[in-house]
Amino acid sequence: MARIDRHQNRVWLAELEVEELSEMLDDSFSIIRQIPRLTSLNSIQHEARSLAAFQSVLDPKAPEIRMCFISAARAIAGLYHCAQKEEGTVEVELGDGGAPVVFEATGINALTHDGTWQTGFHLAAILRDRELMDLLCTFTTDQLRQAPGVTSEPFFYPFVEALRGYWAGDPNTAMYLAEAMELTEPERLVMANPDAVLHRAVPWMEVFFRLLEHDQKAFNDALVKALELHKAYWGSETADRADDIEGILALELCSMAALAYEQDIEIQVESDYIPGWLVRGEVAQQD
Repeated sequence: MARIDRHQNRVWLAELEVEELSEMLDDSFSIIRQIPRLTSLNSIQHEARSLAAFQSVLDPKAPEIRMCFISAARAIAGLYHCAQKEEGTVEVELGDGGAPVVFEATGINALTHDGTWQTGFHLAAILRDRELMDLLCTFTTDQLRQAPGVTSEPFFYPFVEALRGYWAGDPNTAMYLAEAMELTEPERLVMANPDAVLHRAVPWMEVFFRLLEHDQKAFNDALVKALELHKAYWGSETADRADDIEGILALELCSMAALAYEQDIEIQVESDYIPGWLVRGEVAQQD
């Protein structure tokens, strides 16, 4: 069993963030029940994911991580439920245990872009939330492109098609993934830092490709390599990003490992970037 230790995080900072984010999340739930706004849903999903990350620094097995992921997933589900229709109202269940909140339907909006979609997909995979996965996959990439005021890298859209295809059993899934990988070449990028794409997007696509092949050894080799590159990027001593929530928990790689686990692929690497209890679906079983 390989082991990839997480890069050094500042525990004192994580303690402060957990305290502040817990209060912020409580406030956001209170505010959204008084004034239902999509921006508040977006705040909840970001605050909840941030709280989960910093909580994992203090305790990678903390059950609060599960509740935070559920809160984030439900907030994202709310955004896409509101985007499903142009008129009327939508009831949204939040992650605070209270009654559903009624929102105005909006149609596609600035928050239902490909980035939010992918975050929702990864949370759904980890949580084994089939309802959220089905909801997300009703949205086409053409619809995601309509999100106003949002410009994304071209490779994001075929990658979303590949993720949608995986869930739907589309035989063209590998073709979409190959197209996405071609668009990660430095000369094809529009805005993204090539180093970030090389260390983050490309390895995660390679892991996904091995998942499609259902090759246990190749999948684990790719996963180890991706985790090593993740650590090198986020733990770099020359960059101030060691305590970024995207680096503390490798959400994308965790979701790929979770999908692989559900396909009876044995995960042969341990890392706090992808806590084993999340990968194994225990996140969906603890009550």
